[in-house]
Amino acid sequence: MSALEWTYPLSAVLMFAAALGWGFVLTRRYALPWRLWWIGMAAFFLSQVVHLPLLALLNRGLYRGAPPSGWQPAPLAFAGYVLLIGLLAALSEEGMRYAVLRWWAVEARSWRQALLFGAGHGGLEALAVGGLALVNFFSMLAIRGQDLSALVPAAQLPQAQAQVRAFWGVDWWMPLLGAWERFFTLPIHVFLAVLVMRAFTHDQPRWALAAVAWHTLVNVTAVATVQTWGVLPTEGLVMLLGLVSLGGAAVLREPPPPPPAAAASAGRAAPSGQSTPLPPLDVDAEALDATRYDS
Repeated sequence: MSALEWTYPLSAVLMFAAALGWGFVLTRRYALPWRLWWIGMAAFFLSQVVHLPLLALLNRGLYRGAPPSGWQPAPLAFAGYVLLIGLLAALSEEGMRYAVLRWWAVEARSWRQALLFGAGHGGLEALAVGGLALVNFFSMLAIRGQDLSALVPAAQLPQAQAQVRAFWGVDWWMPLLGAWERFFTLPIHVFLAVLVMRAFTHDQPRWALAAVAWHTLVNVTAVATVQTWGVLPTEGLVMLLGLVSLGGAAVLREPPPPPPAAAASAGRAAPSGQSTPLPPLDVDAEALDATRYDS
């Protein structure tokens, strides 16, 4: 049994643990219901319903399909393409995040709720990536050592053989980079949710634009780095962006708003400098006589 036979499934399990762990920690620490976590998951799903068809249309319009594997564009063309797909992903996800908070999760208007909402958004992405990785592992495990000519058409046989060799030919620790990336991507989603939430709690749409800008920057730098320097520097960059996002979410921390009853009471408080009149006392002669000798 090779090490890859346990690092591949371990990576998927760690992705599942990261996704669920954020939900467990936040719901217990802040006494929040799981509903907002599920809404965050729905927001990610709906964003992909918008994003993936638009991405397919973009690639079809530019390249009649995805860019070829051997694509060697000029630096300016590559920069423009990376910026375009990064902005498209940011607009799709942050636009959907804003729409869900605007018309669905209308009761969520606090920093703590933003954390849970963002954890659900990034959590579904981690669960989906982990699930696909697990399915791919078991598929590759099932065909390992078999004659692929009986499983795939002759025209696709060289490509299939190359994919199997590449899958089982990596170093044992390479599959764990997927879990590493999800671990540091989740804080990015949480920070983005905090930014979008402030568009409502502070009534300033510029916070949603800031989320689009940060999301675009993350996408562009990650894609450019992996194409230029390779996988390991990219994962280091993802870690840095995740830590910066975690720090940003902490900096923007705000106390929870007062409950409606307390807010209503505060709104009825007497103006500054004026005393609140006491209610009249119901005192009769018998009550005064009973307290005459009290000291």
